[in-house]
Amino acid sequence: MFLWFLTGKPETANTEPLQSQNQITNVQTSEPKPPESSEPQDSELQQDSIENDDAESEILACLPELFEDAEDRKEKLQQHFEDYEKKRVDAAKRHLSNADAFNYSLFAPPPEGKTRLDLLMEYHQQFPGNPLISVDIINACIGAEDERCSDSLIDDLVSADSNNGAPHVSATIFYASKGEDDKVIEHIKHIEQASTFNERYGERVLTYAQALAGAEIGDFRLAAYEGIGAVPFLSYKPVFDWCEKGLEQAAISDACISLGAELTDRGKTLISWHMGLGLQKKIYEALDNEEIVTALEREKQSFYQRRDANANTNTAISLMMLFDERLLRRWFENIDVHGEVESHAMMQEEATYLYETQGDNALCNFIYDIFNSGG
Repeated sequence: MFLWFLTGKPETANTEPLQSQNQITNVQTSEPKPPESSEPQDSELQQDSIENDDAESEILACLPELFEDAEDRKEKLQQHFEDYEKKRVDAAKRHLSNADAFNYSLFAPPPEGKTRLDLLMEYHQQFPGNPLISVDIINACIGAEDERCSDSLIDDLVSADSNNGAPHVSATIFYASKGEDDKVIEHIKHIEQASTFNERYGERVLTYAQALAGAEIGDFRLAAYEGIGAVPFLSYKPVFDWCEKGLEQAAISDACISLGAELTDRGKTLISWHMGLGLQKKIYEALDNEEIVTALEREKQSFYQRRDANANTNTAISLMMLFDERLLRRWFENIDVHGEVESHAMMQEEATYLYETQGDNALCNFIYDIFNSGG
């Protein structure tokens, strides 16, 4: 997700739901807010001028040579990256195919004749109660014509993380896909009552990266970015359709508005925030409540304006995470506690702390200097 900050664009698969995925939104929601701190925040990271100068001079010294035979060099470099990436991906597949049972069930390419659901169920039967495995089984069961995906199984899986609202969202979508109104409303109430709401997004990405530790060709940062793609896609379409069909029933419309508010107010990822906002907006448009629709749109625009105002800092921090494993780890660890937006806003403070106490990263400081000076 941090690439969203780097590009300045929401992820199209999940953040443009209103037409392509029939999605919906509510107004008790509040846009993600950066964390407040009683101490003033420095506007720049600590700079080490000597190391910055060294980094700059080394980069600039390469430029004359790089410009010679530029096209030929570009082709060779591109081919080198493609060859390396193919070898790395192949090595990752081999490594995961021989991983321990937990990582194998989550990430290994299913062998011929088996599905991801098969691998997950095999693990669950031997070691029940793991939150990541449980929610992946629920998600795999959504829309699946599989007799194993019974109501009793889903309710049992949710109990593995029952005080967390996020698994109940998956259960809500599962029951919405089956049109079981009472079960949908029941799980939305569980979301409201849950003491926490954690999609375990950062935990999952770090688990994937750790699963590749020791691979023949491996790099934590590349594995972490690849781990973002390893997070199963959760389609909200069934619940959007369910809400749309039941708008004339107060119990359903109220439940859908509540679900949208929970996603927006308590979700830790940008996907949850966008889905919650979209769900509320769609419902209030159907109810002809222009005042709330306008307020929701204003909230969305306010978020984008704040993001754009910090574009240089966001881009700099995103690039720094590409080069500094410590920052990347901190970001994923913080997501599940503070949320995606807040954890990104915290990275400047995190970077300052890390560089002051554990040594500077000259390249990161140089990158920050460039963006902060408008260069």
